[in-house]
Amino acid sequence: MSKIRLGYGSEWQMLRMLGRHRDWFTQEVLLSIGGNSLVWKDFVFTSNVSESGNFGDAEIKGLNFLPNTHAAQMAWRDWWPQSGNVHNWDAVGVLEREGAEEWVLVEAKGNIEELRQSTTAKSKDYGGGLEKIQEKLAETQKAVGLSGERLWTSP
Repeated sequence: MSKIRLGYGSEWQMLRMLGRHRDWFTQEVLLSIGGNSLVWKDFVFTSNVSESGNFGDAEIKGLNFLPNTHAAQMAWRDWWPQSGNVHNWDAVGVLEREGAEEWVLVEAKGNIEELRQSTTAKSKDYGGGLEKIQEKLAETQKAVGLSGERLWTSP
């Protein structure tokens, strides 16, 4: 979690949407992805308070919003590379659709330049999971109806 600046970046914009415009934002997400209801999870507190702008808030990382014994935790360990940095989510919601619960994992971007950045994930030849990340992004794109080379591991 970086320093939050007024009006700047995805973190500030997500705080604004979820803090001041939660109902509107939730309805827009539901219109986009479908579902009956969507409840956003709160972030946790930590003891890491600093003068640089961290107020003891901690982003949701990986699947730490679920118990370690949850089936999704175990499946995630097989599905996504476990080397390198754990993914930080800007928002996590619980979606109810046709009687089943799904998770909405949000990685927000504050400006177009953030979409042009390359990943720092390393190739499997160097102990990383880049190829697996590319495979899973392609799988996800196909599942949501996107085509083309939008893997977002390079500009």
